[in-house]
Amino acid sequence: MNYLQITAIISIIIVIVNLVLFVLNLITPFLFWMVILAAALFAWFGVPKLKKNNKN
Repeated sequence: MNYLQITAIISIIIVIVNLVLFVLNLITPFLFWMVILAAALFAWFGVPKLKKNNKN
């Protein structure tokens, strides 16, 4: 596995744990959406930069 795949797997695990904690009412809706927003921003801006840097 390369660095990009490991980063993607970790991001998916964070989102799944976030969802489970929200369903069990262990985190607030605000925290749930902040984690989702952070994951989305990482996917939108961070992954393309990682792909670009990985090609060099």
